[in-house]
Amino acid sequence: MAKKITESKKEPVKKEQSKKVKLENELKSLLKEIDESGLTFLIDQANIIIHNTKVDKINKSKTDAVKGGKKGKGEDAIEIIPGEKNSNFIIRIETARKFFSLEDFRGLVRVCHAEGTPVERASKVYNWLLKERKDFLIDNNMKDSKNENLKKLIEMIKSKYKAKS
Repeated sequence: MAKKITESKKEPVKKEQSKKVKLENELKSLLKEIDESGLTFLIDQANIIIHNTKVDKINKSKTDAVKGGKKGKGEDAIEIIPGEKNSNFIIRIETARKFFSLEDFRGLVRVCHAEGTPVERASKVYNWLLKERKDFLIDNNMKDSKNENLKKLIEMIKSKYKAKS
């Protein structure tokens, strides 16, 4: 019985290989009837398919890494992307991206520059986000002001942006 299981596992591989061989043979027989411009087109299409397959593999490996808990760490996991003419901002933390209007972002910058210890400042920022942008907290899984990404975001904002009066 063990041999039957082993053989049945190998059969689908052989079928897939034989199917591929049949398709390759069919393509070879058709090539004889295709002119030069048609062959150029097919080569271009083949290159696109190969490229897309490579991109899909890369995207899948990145998705699997995120699902497996291998999310980015440190400053690479946080990014602030200014919009055209700084009219808006996108804050990306790991895989979550949130849009901020200029007014919202200025409010966040003001709170990040508030007086107090880093713990007090984190609490103020968390409370501001809770009141003004709860969606940001939810999407970034920030349950309290002790969240490491919140602290990193505050430091990044303080180092790159000045509060306007």
